[in-house]
Amino acid sequence: MEKVGKLYNVEFLFSEFLMGGIAYDKTGDPLPQATIDGVVKSDACLFGAIGGEKWDNLPRDKRPESGLLRFRKELEVFANLRPYESRCSKVQRQRWT
Repeated sequence: MEKVGKLYNVEFLFSEFLMGGIAYDKTGDPLPQATIDGVVKSDACLFGAIGGEKWDNLPRDKRPESGLLRFRKELEVFANLRPYESRCSKVQRQRWT
């Protein structure tokens, strides 16, 4: 995002919020209310992996994936978009404006 901002002379402001396993480790909840509140006030949300083997034996409601399901429900977000790299040269030449 920082490289895109420099390329197009756009400033991005970033905030970080806890989600998933790290959120459980620090707060006991895979989706703290502070995360929901912070994301609601934001224009966009990007996040990566939320779990791992470390949290596999937690009760169902404490597992990282339960936080993700609550996140989707709270924000009424149901798309799971992932990065994609096309091998089509036409798409690679397209410029986003």
